[in-house]
Amino acid sequence: MKMTLKIGGMHCAACSRAVERALKKTEGIEEANVNIATEKAVFNYDEKRLNMMI
Repeated sequence: MKMTLKIGGMHCAACSRAVERALKKTEGIEEANVNIATEKAVFNYDEKRLNMMI
């Protein structure tokens, strides 16, 4: 399943890399991309392995 989240407060490329790394380390997330210009994180996840409360 694919999800897009708006993420504000990122001020530099290091911020977006940190968010992307954290997402990729999360069990159940298969792919993640964070774009500082659009302030969005897009990721694919296995809904059976990842329990999100958003």
